[in-house]
Amino acid sequence: MTNSTLSMRKEPPEFGELVRFMWSAKLVILGISFACAIMGVVLALSLPSTYRSTAILASTQSLKSNSGDMGGQLGGLAALAGISATNDNGFKTEVALAKLVSKSFLYKFIDDNDLRVPLLASDYWEPETNTLHLDSEIYDDKSNKFINLTESKQLWEAYIKLTDSLTIDKEKSGLYSISYEHHSPYIAQDILKQLVVELNATMQRYDIDQAKKSIEYLNNKLEQTNVSDMQVVFYRLIEEQTKQKMLTEIEDEYILTTIDPPSFPDEKSGPKRAFIVIICTFLGGLFVSMIYLVRFYIARNK
Repeated sequence: MTNSTLSMRKEPPEFGELVRFMWSAKLVILGISFACAIMGVVLALSLPSTYRSTAILASTQSLKSNSGDMGGQLGGLAALAGISATNDNGFKTEVALAKLVSKSFLYKFIDDNDLRVPLLASDYWEPETNTLHLDSEIYDDKSNKFINLTESKQLWEAYIKLTDSLTIDKEKSGLYSISYEHHSPYIAQDILKQLVVELNATMQRYDIDQAKKSIEYLNNKLEQTNVSDMQVVFYRLIEEQTKQKMLTEIEDEYILTTIDPPSFPDEKSGPKRAFIVIICTFLGGLFVSMIYLVRFYIARNK
């Protein structure tokens, strides 16, 4: 169909007319789509593999509330005494999960575990030698220094990297699924394991410290009063805080109990190379098709 014929038509084009025009450009569309597919293959192969470790956790408070072990029995006695240390309706668990992604917690976690280099400078992992290769444009391995990254910038970027690869999901059953992804499966598993351990320890230390401060404060007040009725009240409060401290200290996994420990990822989780190639091919074909559609309507309406 010639341009002169197209220009004489003012009514909407028929479907067959549009198909014939697009069919005449099939070689160009297929050629560009194929070129985009090749670009997608190159892009997919250039991206390093990542591995995801996953752990299934449960709220320790929920598990202990109906158990018959020592913690459950003491919790029942504490409840009778008016203490709510083991019955917080999951609030402590939600606070702990919020703590898990907080800057104060993760900044300390990153420095305590020397994670700046693995988080910021890792390029890819070599499975044959179990070696984590570092990007020489980011980190100078000889001088052990980052390039163009200040101390404060390092910590912030490492925090962003860590939180971007950390996933927390609450299942319908009430369990929690926590996943972490990294170039190295060993580092992915180790970071997730240490995160759970440190979160439990941090929350436990906080509650123990609070109980100690309360006991110390109450003892001071007890020494300052000579009123027998007030002394009885202080003794009762000290007893309750001591029970609460004891209930906190006996827990190995204070906030989150491990149901399924952090897995070792035998298979890579990403990138989805086939999906990348398909998307690149589709977008390339769609882009060139849109160009030919525009050309068709411009030529037809001249």
